[in-house]
Amino acid sequence: MTQPDLEILRVAVREQIEKEGLRPFSERTGVPLGRVRGFLDGRDSPFSSIRQLAEAVGIDWYIGATGLFGERIRVAREEAGLSVAALSRRTGNITASAISQLESGQSKGAKPDKLVALSKALGVEVVWLATGEGPMKKGPRSVDQLNETAHFMKDARAEDGNTEPVDVRRPGRVPLLSWVQAGEWTSVESAFEAHQSDEWVLCPVPHSEKTFVLRVRGASMEPEYHDGDWIFIDPEGASENGSHVVVMLDNANEATFKKLVLEGDEKFLEALNPDWPDRVIRINGNASILGVVVFSGKPR
Repeated sequence: MTQPDLEILRVAVREQIEKEGLRPFSERTGVPLGRVRGFLDGRDSPFSSIRQLAEAVGIDWYIGATGLFGERIRVAREEAGLSVAALSRRTGNITASAISQLESGQSKGAKPDKLVALSKALGVEVVWLATGEGPMKKGPRSVDQLNETAHFMKDARAEDGNTEPVDVRRPGRVPLLSWVQAGEWTSVESAFEAHQSDEWVLCPVPHSEKTFVLRVRGASMEPEYHDGDWIFIDPEGASENGSHVVVMLDNANEATFKKLVLEGDEKFLEALNPDWPDRVIRINGNASILGVVVFSGKPR
């Protein structure tokens, strides 16, 4: 919780204690008297006690946890009863120093692989951890499946009558496009009408408002990407040597997906599949990079 949220909770707890008494309230919530008094006096309190108090007065215990990425990490870590060092060991690839910098706000975000590692280690949904959207905790399926799943919502449409399509643009939601539409997206950019996409996907990583999603086709980018996978493309992402990019070639009627290779002044597109014919294509002013892959997932 943020400090303003804690103050709101203190007021609610005081009001409840006035109704039922301090000792009965402590016994009902399971929070020891000393911890209740300490919380009301503004002293640091264990997160488990804060959660119990919040639930006892009908307030969402993570009411302010969706504001900042680092705050969400801290909330989930404390709720799991983990130290920074323990969380680092669980992730296997994120140092304790890096986690501390994320929680303090010194680092503003994490790369997709680190984001997924954190969500698995914390036992929370990757979408909630990245954006604050949706439920914090995993559902009935395993967290591994949830981390691979991109959730989507349909665009409400009216076949006829006097109603209009619902604009489903929401923070964190991006349109699922065809490969032909991807080329059109770049040419018209922000003028692209939201209701032209039938499916909207919740992107679990930071992205620009121009981001869109494509379904991978074929085997040219195996073994990393398979047919049917979803790739999240950000036109404002930095295209660097080794970036996985979606490109529009001159005289083509749809986009293509390849690895970008830069050698001096030369640019090449490379298929990841070592057995792919014509694996490397040289581009020299005859192609436009539509965007960079910022996340990928396998819809279930």
